[in-house]
Amino acid sequence: MYMIQIKPHTQCYPKFEKFDETIPKAFQALKKFILSKIKNVKIEHFGSSSVGIGGKNVVDVLVICPNQDYKAVLAQLNNMGFQEPTDYTPPPERPMRVAEFGYDDKIYHLHLHITYDVSKVHTDAIKFRDYLKAHPDAAKKYEMLKKNELETSISERDKYNLSKKEFISQILSK
Repeated sequence: MYMIQIKPHTQCYPKFEKFDETIPKAFQALKKFILSKIKNVKIEHFGSSSVGIGGKNVVDVLVICPNQDYKAVLAQLNNMGFQEPTDYTPPPERPMRVAEFGYDDKIYHLHLHITYDVSKVHTDAIKFRDYLKAHPDAAKKYEMLKKNELETSISERDKYNLSKKEFISQILSK
């Protein structure tokens, strides 16, 4: 059994990377680690790595709280070594924590998105993930969109996010 090690988040130059087949196993270990420390949350893997497609090689995780009172969960995450992002200020209704985590002699970049059960953030993320898993052609199209944006507008976070948002909105409207 491998141990999870939470490490300080370091800024990295985002670039497109092929899907890392070790991420699903590392996510499961991270999920067990978080749930061993915080009992009243659900943990879901979402984003490109949850679907098996390339992207920025960041493990996106939803930490789903029972309600909108995130203070205790955020304090627990902080005590575990997760940090507030330094390059981005998330909206207060959707806090975020970042870190790197070591598992099986490998380091993974991690974004924890904090939300509450059945929130729009929660339901949209899961609906989008599940749609891409069920529709490989759509998943491939999303992967190509991300690749193209990361290769052409890497320093323009807003442009990258806008192009993803348009694609995601089209899928969620189905």
